Amino acid sequence: MKKNIPAIDKKDMEAVLKERKIDWNRVLLAFLIGNLVFFIGIMLGYFIGQVAKSSAISIEDDIKNEFINLEVQSQILDKYPCSETALDQLSFRLDEVGKIVDTLEKRRGVDHPDVLKIKSLYTLFEIKHALLLEQRMKDCKEQYDVIWFFYSNAEKTKEEKEIRDQSQKLGFILSYLRNKYNFVRVYSIDASIHLPVTSVLRESFNVTRYPAVVVNDRLLGEIEKSEDVEPFLRTATLTTK
Repeated sequence: MKKNIPAIDKKDMEAVLKERKIDWNRVLLAFLIGNLVFFIGIMLGYFIGQVAKSSAISIEDDIKNEFINLEVQSQILDKYPCSETALDQLSFRLDEVGKIVDTLEKRRGVDHPDVLKIKSLYTLFEIKHALLLEQRMKDCKEQYDVIWFFYSNAEKTKEEKEIRDQSQKLGFILSYLRNKYNFVRVYSIDASIHLPVTSVLRESFNVTRYPAVVVNDRLLGEIEKSEDVEPFLRTATLTTK
């Protein structure tokens, strides 16, 4: 026997339909919020890109200015080889450029073409500084300890990473010595820099592996601590900072 289905009142039906009616205001609001979030994401990405680009341009401008300063200071020292102020200023400028190169390496990568170009120019200034220092020792009867540090920071293979780690360890040791002694100068040559003059240096010092340390034209063996280098420093007993 069929049950009698109660009739639905017209007012009740309208109420049900009203509840089920799509809230277009909410739909429109959700749509606007979604597009706003998407737009903000695009603008944020663009803004970050512009900031990074501006930073890169700023760094490149700094490098150009520093290289101009280096060239001017080099010419001054070339004319007045015994000027202590000129040498200090040139050494300071060289250190400043080194810091900028380090910053570029961290931001763009050690193997970025632009970084390698800038680093090649920096390497040439390092070598020029070393030659001016050598001339100063002859003309001004002064003594300095010249350290050449041949290193690599490549990290594509396991072997390269091991060499990089060894290079970093040696870098810390040499930085310590540079800061400890007044008359110690350290010139770092990256294995990724392929210039005729760097090839001549490697051949002259018989550098066949990385990392390698040459102190006063003498290629040293294994180095574990600063004490392994200090016996080869001529000025170590003269003065410390």
